Amino acid sequence: MKKCKKCENSIPSRVYLEGRLILTKNRVYCFECSPFKQHNLKQTQTTPEKPVINTCRVCEKDYLGGHQNNRNICGICRTNDLRKNKKIKLVQYMGGKCIVCNYDKCIAALSFHHIDPLEKEFGISSNLTKPFEVLKIELNNCIIVCSNCHSEIHAELIEIDEYVALQNEIRPPYIPETMPVVNYAPVDKISKKPDKEILEKLVWEISCVKIGEMYGVSDNAVSKWCKSYGISKPGRGYWEKIKCGTLEKPTM
Repeated sequence: MKKCKKCENSIPSRVYLEGRLILTKNRVYCFECSPFKQHNLKQTQTTPEKPVINTCRVCEKDYLGGHQNNRNICGICRTNDLRKNKKIKLVQYMGGKCIVCNYDKCIAALSFHHIDPLEKEFGISSNLTKPFEVLKIELNNCIIVCSNCHSEIHAELIEIDEYVALQNEIRPPYIPETMPVVNYAPVDKISKKPDKEILEKLVWEISCVKIGEMYGVSDNAVSKWCKSYGISKPGRGYWEKIKCGTLEKPTM
């Protein structure tokens, strides 16, 4: 015998209600939880299970969900770890130390200075989540310096010309592989709105989808054209009935 999904009481296979036999093979709730002909299934449905709350083993904060491969690490800590590893990789790519004073004790004190600010596409430190190949292109216009040397460069106390040449020796300019250019064949589409007489004739000869393909617009745009002109068009299912032979296509 089935059990109620809410109270787990037994549900009889058949009952007599209002003078007739009622079969309950499709019923999932008993008559106490869901009275006969009340249509209150939404109220009787059990509440969804609460989301799983995990505790991050790095920051020890609670977070919702999380994939089992994340090993109980929240999204913020995973992003911070990704940024840290990406910066280590970039620092090693640029030589691993300040190009001016050879400082290499703390990686957080190393930064990337743009040689020409006008050619700066984006800041390296704020875009460490970008792919490594993209960052290497931006580093063509950068030198690696520590915080002290970076401040002295902006204060115009250090000339960077000789250090730019030294940086290019350590890190040759990266030239990415050129992607093949795909030449798409041009599509001839009519973008002009048709006249009222032409559109009124077309809507009863072909569907709005095909008219949209002719004029390079969507079927919704064709419907708006008909509405602006005050043209009545076939209703829903009209072309399917003609296709099945249940309705004859009118002659214009």
